[in-house]
Amino acid sequence: MGTHCLRSFRRDSLRAGGVVLLAVFTVLLLASRVGAQDRPEPRAALVIGNSSYAVAPLKNPVNDAEDMAHMLRTLGFRVTLRQNATHRQLIEAVGELGQQLRAGGVGLFYFAGHGVQSRGRNYLIPVNADISSESQLEFDAVDANRVLAAMDEAGQPGQAVPKVRFQVARTLRRSEG
Repeated sequence: MGTHCLRSFRRDSLRAGGVVLLAVFTVLLLASRVGAQDRPEPRAALVIGNSSYAVAPLKNPVNDAEDMAHMLRTLGFRVTLRQNATHRQLIEAVGELGQQLRAGGVGLFYFAGHGVQSRGRNYLIPVNADISSESQLEFDAVDANRVLAAMDEAGQPGQAVPKVRFQVARTLRRSEG
């Protein structure tokens, strides 16, 4: 994504910046449930850390993702860790998470990297994104609702699918110029 485009998105009231979708509350909740169950449910997690953007690279997402993956493994999660994921890799990883959850259990998704909000939708930005206009977001970014849909579809027939609430931490920068 070019610098001019990022500035232009900010001017157009898109909320751009480093977005980290944290499921820390969910992890703590799940950890407290583990001791209460004789036989804990299978747990699958997809953890993504994107730092190596061509424009506006980030320092911490890959490290944060590694730390989160380590913590989740200690809690008994089967963790898929992706670092500096491209668009295709993000889509494939989300699909794999959905497949893992079809067998039942608990799912968790964690993303650290750039993201934008446009027209009421949140998008995760892959490291290979080249977004020059708002209309390209649906093609070159990954809609966060895609993750929730993959998790929802994994529910067993006749069984309620638990909803996950994401805590969003956002770093916003003022537009330059």
